[in-house]
Amino acid sequence: MSYINRKQTEDAIRKYADQKHSNGEQIEYINGILKAISVINEQPAADVEEVKHGEWKVEFHNGKKFITCSACGSVIDCYTTYIDENEYDGCPYCRAIMDGGKK
Repeated sequence: MSYINRKQTEDAIRKYADQKHSNGEQIEYINGILKAISVINEQPAADVEEVKHGEWKVEFHNGKKFITCSACGSVIDCYTTYIDENEYDGCPYCRAIMDGGKK
């Protein structure tokens, strides 16, 4: 399943319809395009959230290792938690995917 931005999709379809209308296309064709827009708008919205991307910033203070999420700034003390940055695929606080900030 994939998700789209409803407004951007509608704008793109309307732009296409306007171009066809200005080229003298038949009104039935234009009405079909407008019907497609209404079908898209009638679909239920999915409950999704934007995916955050980030990376762990590794720092040492007084001989202890800390990792900081580049997306939210949360700091994890690797010494007390006995973990390191390689054990987390994502930030446990903001759920950013630790892929180096790639989108």
